[in-house]
Amino acid sequence: MAVRYANNERRDNGHAYNTDIVSRGADITVGQGKPRRVMFKNTWGWDDYWTLAVPVDLAKGANTVTFANPGAYAPNLDRIDLAPVIG
Repeated sequence: MAVRYANNERRDNGHAYNTDIVSRGADITVGQGKPRRVMFKNTWGWDDYWTLAVPVDLAKGANTVTFANPGAYAPNLDRIDLAPVIG
């Protein structure tokens, strides 16, 4: 699964010229499976989208993929593409 996302979260450390960038996490669950924590690096802008490949096992037919982060913000998601792994 290819996830296109943006994340520009920064921790205020009192220095406007040298802020601490923050990765955001999301728990990704397929169907009734166990959630898997995936970290999304800072993209340096809320309108600067990067793509992260996340391996998932899907069953034949319909699947539900859930993104969640009950303790904080998850990254801003733009698009999710699915394709089989070749090779």
